[in-house]
Amino acid sequence: MVGKSSNFDYATWNAYIKTQNNVEKKANNIIFVPQQRRRHFLNRRHSAAEVATFELLSEGKASKIR
Repeated sequence: MVGKSSNFDYATWNAYIKTQNNVEKKANNIIFVPQQRRRHFLNRRHSAAEVATFELLSEGKASKIR
């Protein structure tokens, strides 16, 4: 999937995967608007880093972005 992309940020990707797992756990508590915003954002082409940043911002964990 990634290939030999040397600028691929695995740390950010792993953070993104963790947020994905959290989103799946929270799927039982149906939250409509953030989910719609997230889907709209992810439907556009963004890098994994941008998506991870969006996930952290949407969870109110902006302090983790450095």
